[in-house]
Amino acid sequence: MADIGEFEITEDEAELYDRQIRLWGLDAQKRLRSSNILLIGINSLGGEVAKNLVLAGVKSLTIMDNNKVSELDTKLQFLFSSKDIGKNRAEVACQQLQLLNPMVEVTPNVNSVEDINNEFFLSYNVVCIISSNTKTLIRLNNLCRKHEKKFFCGDVWGFYGYCFLDLNHHSYVEERATFTMKQDCKEPKTKKLRTEEKTTQIITKSVDFTSLEKALAAKAGKFGTALNKQTSSLFFLLHVIFKFWEINQRYPQIQSREDDINKLLQLKDQVMKELSIDSKRLEDQVLMQVFGELSPVSAVVGGVLAQEVIKAVSCKDNPIKNFFLFHGKEGGGVVENIGR
Repeated sequence: MADIGEFEITEDEAELYDRQIRLWGLDAQKRLRSSNILLIGINSLGGEVAKNLVLAGVKSLTIMDNNKVSELDTKLQFLFSSKDIGKNRAEVACQQLQLLNPMVEVTPNVNSVEDINNEFFLSYNVVCIISSNTKTLIRLNNLCRKHEKKFFCGDVWGFYGYCFLDLNHHSYVEERATFTMKQDCKEPKTKKLRTEEKTTQIITKSVDFTSLEKALAAKAGKFGTALNKQTSSLFFLLHVIFKFWEINQRYPQIQSREDDINKLLQLKDQVMKELSIDSKRLEDQVLMQVFGELSPVSAVVGGVLAQEVIKAVSCKDNPIKNFFLFHGKEGGGVVENIGR
């Protein structure tokens, strides 16, 4: 766990974060206030993650994005308005995020992640990348593993979304409440009152994560990979979307919807064969609902992703291991441990 012995919360911070300190404790808040986080990508999902991290009270948040604000961006999230169209997304987002919490240092970076050398990423405790291709995700994940940085990634496509965690070897604490029956000795023996007495124990635990590269290499029938009859079809969808990007250098687009659906259907058969999974496990209908960004889906996935970053940084409570997959049509998500 992080060393927080020399880090102190100021009176102003204690007042601002009073509710959070009561909820998860002073040590957890100290760890948040000593964390430097890099968030790559500030689309609708990235905006939800950034908002939650700033409000939680991290020390610093750097937003990296080299894209310009589009008209569509202004419809998808509160960080952008029509007057921002054409401006850099990271710079505009940081101005708005700073207003949410002046105590957090919010810094823009207008470069492309592909143009940044590896040393840049090592100054951060956490690297979180939104909406990127598999090659870049694996490169950054492996770099973070090598230097013991916490890695997160996620994306949304239409009604569906995911997030992935690799915390390498992670230690955390859990509060375990136990209840014992207690008798009131002041009452006569025949009328003794029995009440519950609560005792809280702080339990230290640890968990080992696997890399994204290893998780994506999992196949059915291979020992220890966790691809079986219970594996969510959304994990197979993840593979299809990643393969689509690899071939087309983009995600499926609404303006080329019919053509892209045909491409997705062809890729589905190829991907499912490579995974040694019956292609019927992924319904064709799902592939017709992966277009665009839906704000409600971004809100749910972004809330989960930010929550996991906060848990990991604060070393408080059991983290998700290792995929969260969201199904917007069904209004729920599943956790899958792949590649263990």
